[in-house]
Amino acid sequence: MPCIPKSLLPLSPTRQNCILIDFCSSSHPYIPSVIIHCTIALEREHLDREGIYRISGTVSAVTKLLNDFLFSRVIPDLTNVPTENITGCIKKFLKELNIS
Repeated sequence: MPCIPKSLLPLSPTRQNCILIDFCSSSHPYIPSVIIHCTIALEREHLDREGIYRISGTVSAVTKLLNDFLFSRVIPDLTNVPTENITGCIKKFLKELNIS
């Protein structure tokens, strides 16, 4: 697993006020760590399934996984996480970004 720098969360009261750059590290690669780790997990174990982004994950599991990525000091272990929860985490992360 490559060394992926994790950026500090902005001090804003909610994630809805954050833009994409707020979650990116200040060094290479300039991609949020949640996206990198979820993509690596999907490429490693879950690409043999059809329509992996169409099936919705459990709302509580997806929310917990995203919160673990954003607020925990340790990167969550994704080896036994269902595919739909990993893809749901990516979709929820992107959906909650402020685009204005």
